[in-house]
Amino acid sequence: MPISVKSGDIGAPRLSKNEVPRSLPELMLIQELQEILPKHSKEEWQAIEESLLNEGFWAHERILTWHGIVIDGCLRYVLCKLHGIPFHPHELSFANLEEAKIWRVRRHLGRRNLSEYLRKKLTRTLAELRSIGSPS
Repeated sequence: MPISVKSGDIGAPRLSKNEVPRSLPELMLIQELQEILPKHSKEEWQAIEESLLNEGFWAHERILTWHGIVIDGCLRYVLCKLHGIPFHPHELSFANLEEAKIWRVRRHLGRRNLSEYLRKKLTRTLAELRSIGSPS
């Protein structure tokens, strides 16, 4: 069962560029996790990149991992690595990769800004993932 993740408090401390560790954590991106959600638009990519470059990585904007695999925060991870912005991943606990996928879908289903199409797609994906884990 995954641990609960708090989004953090408003005004949470941020990691400054002066706190760059000797090397940024090397994490893995897995295509099957990435394919659960549609790719970010060019505008979304630019907005997140601009925020990271101007403000740095805030502690409440977590890159969530499981055994070194990015479960959520993939774009932030890529952009932090690309620009050398320090970050600290937050490790979650899952029984297996299927459980991590279910958690990722459920997390994004809880977002308010989903289109009706994406909400239905994620609901179908969640049902499929749950059926994979169910005994026949």
